[in-house]
Amino acid sequence: MSRLHIIDTGNPDGPPIVWLGSLGSSTPMWDRQIAEFADTHHCLLIDHPGHGSSPPPTTALTIESLGD
Repeated sequence: MSRLHIIDTGNPDGPPIVWLGSLGSSTPMWDRQIAEFADTHHCLLIDHPGHGSSPPPTTALTIESLGD
């Protein structure tokens, strides 16, 4: 599977929050929430394969492969 687009932002010493949207979404959907949490939390935003800035998958996607 291709590398996923990940945004690593916020307070690196804060507790982590992983922001992973639903299929058909991308990281900009979290902009308002990140503005509220970035001072106190380490925020990792991830685009699914073929969504937002993540490249399309190189093989067929299944629910199992997305979970991996």
